[in-house]
Amino acid sequence: MRLGLSAVMMIPVLFAPVLFALMVFGIGGPAQAQMQVQADRDASARLFSVYGIDVDVEAANATEARRQALANAQERAWQSLIEKLVADESLGNLPPASPPLLQSLVRSVDIREEKFSSRRYMAVLDVLFSPDAVRDIFARTDVAYTESLGGPYLLVPVLYDRGVRMVFGDHPWQQALAGADLQNRLIAYRFAPDRISSRAVLSDDLLTNPDPSKLAKAARFFAVPRIVIATARLVPNYRTGQPDLHYDLVVGPLDDEGESRMSHAEGSLSAFMEDFDPAEAATSETEAGTEAFVLKRAANLILRRSDALWKEQTLLAATGDQSVVSVMAPVDHAEAWLSIRQKLESVGIVRSFEMTEIGLPLSRFAISYVGTIDQLRLALAQARLQLLNSDQGLVLITDTADEGREMRAPQSEGGSSR
Repeated sequence: MRLGLSAVMMIPVLFAPVLFALMVFGIGGPAQAQMQVQADRDASARLFSVYGIDVDVEAANATEARRQALANAQERAWQSLIEKLVADESLGNLPPASPPLLQSLVRSVDIREEKFSSRRYMAVLDVLFSPDAVRDIFARTDVAYTESLGGPYLLVPVLYDRGVRMVFGDHPWQQALAGADLQNRLIAYRFAPDRISSRAVLSDDLLTNPDPSKLAKAARFFAVPRIVIATARLVPNYRTGQPDLHYDLVVGPLDDEGESRMSHAEGSLSAFMEDFDPAEAATSETEAGTEAFVLKRAANLILRRSDALWKEQTLLAATGDQSVVSVMAPVDHAEAWLSIRQKLESVGIVRSFEMTEIGLPLSRFAISYVGTIDQLRLALAQARLQLLNSDQGLVLITDTADEGREMRAPQSEGGSSR
């Protein structure tokens, strides 16, 4: 897409200190800028952290149990982190976890909750890694990895069970997806509210015959980059007496214009414990072999595949070489500057940025980033920023549509969930 721009007046920042200070601090003064710096959650910290690790260790005494639990949590966190960020074919290049390696990589271990007795230690832990240390080992071992968070995507859970289709409401498939491990994903999700307008957009035609054009229209309506239609069909297995599940995953649109591509995958799962990968989900003995068990398996598989698709599109070369691009943006007052600054700080592959010229109605930025220009466009789109071509160069436009919230349960406004 190319924009036609009228003439703009540019003032080098060096010669406009007063105007620059007014734009940065505005009427609210330095406190407003400081509020912006204290973002809700730093994107880099989210990328390089693993949350909610359960540990339960028994040893000769509580001190030894705690030491073993913390060591175990860090090893598991490192494995989870590299599986999240690193290309599958590059995982073998990384050295095995060892105490010296983890000591150089782990920034902190945060304890959410803990219980202990004379010999037993139980806790829920968050492990935060040093982004620079992790990037360094990725570069030294020549692995490709992602540094981009995506979403929020609209997740549409479609369940067929005993001849009934369920889309909205608190049905078992929605519960399984909402209850999966969402903290450690590359993609954030949300559900559609149960409203007449949502039902009209997520029509039978879209759910049964999706195509990129239909998905693009739905994405624009819900103000999200992509739609994920996750369909589960529970099928009785009369030989085993346990349910089987056939799943179908559609993700789209997959390009900047939103009209050309979508991803489609399908498969089957059983409720048998014999072919169960413990990494798929925490499972109790009473849950194994049940409908809830197979839905949990499918939910984790669906979310992993969605993450894998995003990772494939956003992989960076191991060298991490940086490029600089000059862009113009409509920044003519403090609020506009703070909004763009906050969004740019949330983009993982943006290493730095600075305002080089102040103009009316457009100002100019220099953005330093890793990856390709197409990957930069894709990452910026997740932060509600569009990088467009114009007669005078690249223009950065803020998308002011409602960004919604990450994964939330549908809010019913009456009516059936079926």
